[in-house]
Amino acid sequence: MNLDANNIKRIMANYDLFIKLSEHGEDIMEFLAYDLFQYLIYLASSDGKITSSESKYINDVFDQRFSPKEYSDIALKFGLDSEEFANKVPISIIKAAGFEREDIKQGRDPDPVAANLGLLFQYCGEDILSADKTESPPKKAAYDSYMAKINACIKAIKE
Repeated sequence: MNLDANNIKRIMANYDLFIKLSEHGEDIMEFLAYDLFQYLIYLASSDGKITSSESKYINDVFDQRFSPKEYSDIALKFGLDSEEFANKVPISIIKAAGFEREDIKQGRDPDPVAANLGLLFQYCGEDILSADKTESPPKKAAYDSYMAKINACIKAIKE
């Protein structure tokens, strides 16, 4: 499933889960925007080259005007092309999972906030994978590995 940038902006701006999370006193939108921005740069750079199609997608989602070279520089400067980054679960997912665990602990039926955020990462990742209309095995491997970490975090909520 591919989402265009306007759909992603609408999801991020209006989705009820953010209202739910704001009730916990957290500004999850900032964490999510930060996490998603880093994730998209990580995926785009995972085969060693950020293309104009990939930078256009990221620019459209985040209303930016960076060139592929500037995104490559960001990836290098902040370690978004590193194994260390690849092994981290996004803060927004961790926080959402924590809220859900707290709901379970309190005997409440939690909203699947982390799973919904996971879907957003999945859809955006799929968009980056298909941005150039060509298959990139390194990019696909990076996507699969990162999503496995997100999904493991989500699965652990009820364990």
